[in-house]
Amino acid sequence: ILGVEDFSQTNMNVPNTFTIQLGGGLLWYPRPQLEFEFVFTQKKTLLVSNEFEDYAYLMFHYYL
Repeated sequence: ILGVEDFSQTNMNVPNTFTIQLGGGLLWYPRPQLEFEFVFTQKKTLLVSNEFEDYAYLMFHYYL
């Protein structure tokens, strides 16, 4: 189980470029060469909107 907290600002001179991202997910290593990660976050970009938007991704890695 993992938690995601991300705060960023792309231009320090422009205050509305601030972005907040909060969420959680699962990370699973069933074998040494496999990795699965699922993350769901809510993201607010002040430049675009004051509302939170939903983001999700599923990642799969196979290491040789």
